[in-house]
Amino acid sequence: MYQKYSPIMIYLFILLIANPIPSLGYDSEALINLREGTLKRLIIHKETVATTSESFQDLEQNDVSLEDFKGKVVVLNFWATWCAPCRKEMPTLDNLQRISKDKEIEVVVVHVGPNRGGEIEKFFEKENIKNITSYVDPNLVFAGSMNAFGLPTTIILDKHSQEVGRLIGDEEWDQEAVIVILDKVSSFN
Repeated sequence: MYQKYSPIMIYLFILLIANPIPSLGYDSEALINLREGTLKRLIIHKETVATTSESFQDLEQNDVSLEDFKGKVVVLNFWATWCAPCRKEMPTLDNLQRISKDKEIEVVVVHVGPNRGGEIEKFFEKENIKNITSYVDPNLVFAGSMNAFGLPTTIILDKHSQEVGRLIGDEEWDQEAVIVILDKVSSFN
């Protein structure tokens, strides 16, 4: 039996077909286009990359894994107190966490090697680092499983702990372009 459709219904149907609802899935091109200046060094993967189940430790030697941060966009930074570029960028990572405190973004810094004589705490105190917590990877198992072989290495993870991109070398992590990129990653399912 033939039913008559109103011109408005036909128009709405055509409108939906011609303009599908945008997907909130991963969009590497959108991220690539947001990079500017020194952030052009940020390698964005075409597809997200699975990460490791290896653990690292908090400063009390309790095991921690990326699973503990699921549901948040993670800026994962591998660093060491003896690494000059690492020390240079640490205040910007601290400020990024301060700026992002009300967002679903977590800055996770992992010191490669043991924390001899409380050197991490001393460095944080000297540099007035108050918004982030350092973790340690005393035997470099976690760093190795994440293919973080140069310092500093910073890896951006989506809310499912999948790697979106990485940058080797120091960066100003509290700049507006970084925040725009992290907000975009946060919008992905």
